[in-house]
Amino acid sequence: MQFEMLEAAFDVAAFEIEERSACSQGLELRYPLCNYKIIQLAFSTPERLRSRARTAKRIHRRALMGFLPELVLRRPDKADFVVMFRRQLDPLIDQIRHELLPRRLDWISTAAAHALCDAYRDPGEAGRCEWWLWAFVGCDAVV
Repeated sequence: MQFEMLEAAFDVAAFEIEERSACSQGLELRYPLCNYKIIQLAFSTPERLRSRARTAKRIHRRALMGFLPELVLRRPDKADFVVMFRRQLDPLIDQIRHELLPRRLDWISTAAAHALCDAYRDPGEAGRCEWWLWAFVGCDAVV
């Protein structure tokens, strides 16, 4: 999973766009967590130290003890972006179906994209479709 995060196409494209945008303004972006030494440390840390049972980011949480409130350190989940995705996707869903999809038939399955658009309106599918549709919009924007 860690390796996949390093090679995620959307993230690589987003970093490149950010770099170009900053460069055009005479700025240099820094990504301290993308430093090879930090990445090497992450890969060499045993899984048993990174997470235990249902608690992820165990080392991170322990390092922040005394700096963050106990409520934040102990919460079992993280912020949910689905609300923000929906706020942005609601006005775009018809545009995705009728404009973006026909423009990108070379790299997306028509049936799968229409199924996502249909399922997006289904309350039982909440949270699943938003990530895929948002990634589709993002990829379309950088192509």
